[in-house]
Amino acid sequence: MSHQSSGNLHQILTISSLPVPPFSINFYSIFNNLLTGEIPQLLCNQSSLSILDVSHNNLSGEIP
Repeated sequence: MSHQSSGNLHQILTISSLPVPPFSINFYSIFNNLLTGEIPQLLCNQSSLSILDVSHNNLSGEIP
């Protein structure tokens, strides 16, 4: 039996930088917010994360 974890934080508008979810998350959706800054390298090092949706934000920099 597989364990699926997800984080859906769309349209919350209460944070300004991209939060890093727990390492057990495999689906992380945080689209349509006022997020700024860069995508943290730590987020890309999560081996369980298979889907990341950060669309419709004001993120800058390169994707690690």
